[in-house]
Amino acid sequence: MPDEGRIKSCVFPGLWLEVAALLAGDLSEVLKIIQAGLASPEHQAFQL
Repeated sequence: MPDEGRIKSCVFPGLWLEVAALLAGDLSEVLKIIQAGLASPEHQAFQL
């Protein structure tokens, strides 16, 4: 997955937002990217 056009939080690892999908109102794509971020190794390490 390319990261271009994606906002990644520095404070909350794994919080990723797809800007184009968010602005277009494509909530299914926004949710897909959020779920991918929450499944990322960065987020898993953050939860510990």
